[in-house]
Amino acid sequence: MGQTPSTAIDPSDRFNILSPAIVYNDGVEFSDELDKARDFTGDLPDDCLAYIFQFLGSGDRKRCSLVCKRWLRVDGGSRYRLSLNAQSEILSSLPSVFSRFDSVTKLALRCDRKSISLDDDALVLISLRCQKLTRLKLRGCREITDH
Repeated sequence: MGQTPSTAIDPSDRFNILSPAIVYNDGVEFSDELDKARDFTGDLPDDCLAYIFQFLGSGDRKRCSLVCKRWLRVDGGSRYRLSLNAQSEILSSLPSVFSRFDSVTKLALRCDRKSISLDDDALVLISLRCQKLTRLKLRGCREITDH
């Protein structure tokens, strides 16, 4: 009540939000067709891209790392916290995991109490591959001894 009716929108035109050409302040006109072929994220430095990734959740970050090889590399180099399922089956893939995530400083290894967890040799391998590791959290890893 008391509001003026909005203008009717043609249903076939509801997804055409942008005009076919964009005119900037200096009067230069750029066509949208040229912009569609250009990847504007290529102009971003890796540091800025890594900074943007820090604001994403782990699921969104994982999906973003699948966009291209550069994003995969930037995501792996800027991930400082990592949580892994510490079952013994992961032992063969640990070198490739830590070659991708070479900047990890905090690592959480969790294992179900019913499963066989990583052992002492796996921890030695992790310490050799994760040179920047400062914190290690172990939960349910029953195969690890005090040695």
